[in-house]
Amino acid sequence: MSDPKIYHTFGTIQPRNDGPSLPNKEKEEFQSFLDFYIKSSYNISVLIKTLSFLIERPNDSNVLAAHSPAFIKVVKKSFGEQVILQLNLLYDKREKYSFGQFFDYVKANHNRIFTGIFYNHITWEDGTEEDDEKITFRWKDVKEAIEESQLLIEHNATTIKKLSALRDKRYAHYDGEIIADRISLADVCSLFQITEQIINKFTYMYERERYALTPVNANDIENLFNIVTVYEKYRYLIFEAMHKEDVENQKNENN
Repeated sequence: MSDPKIYHTFGTIQPRNDGPSLPNKEKEEFQSFLDFYIKSSYNISVLIKTLSFLIERPNDSNVLAAHSPAFIKVVKKSFGEQVILQLNLLYDKREKYSFGQFFDYVKANHNRIFTGIFYNHITWEDGTEEDDEKITFRWKDVKEAIEESQLLIEHNATTIKKLSALRDKRYAHYDGEIIADRISLADVCSLFQITEQIINKFTYMYERERYALTPVNANDIENLFNIVTVYEKYRYLIFEAMHKEDVENQKNENN
């Protein structure tokens, strides 16, 4: 008589890469695209978070400007210009690492890039382990990811054309409320969101990883504001303590 079949009710799933996924020049070039996108996205995220604070919270921005008006003015202008430049690098097909160039490269080399073999490794509640069915990504999956990405780009074509025009005109205008030449902060945020979606479509097929492209320090401007706020609240006590210390030091020197 055979043993009764055991039915499990819950467990944990851990993705597992079981190769073979040997390195090659096509993967190295593909990785250089991903590295550029991830690094650029981290920078763009910091730019957007800082601009969002300075533009959408004018009262708090004025608190910082009261202490460093020239600094805040330069930050708003230069960050507005940089976010346009860096986003344009991703969406202007003339650029070496644009998504357009990336899609062309992936189409030509997909069979040399997406060679990983993956499983969902399951640990059941009773401690037993097993692998779910094999997972691979082939041309059908790659083609679908490219088409979905191109559709996202197409839906944001108006904003992308503005980026390209501004890049050619060297950031014609910036007034603190509009990033440049009628590109709003909302437009920029929307474009960053689809940037993250596109990148993660391909990192997932390549290594079954998805990335949060906003670093933990993206909101440093908020930390700076909190420091200034505490200083404003207690500055007279700080001055009093400093003065008292100076008086004590003077007494000690005289003695």
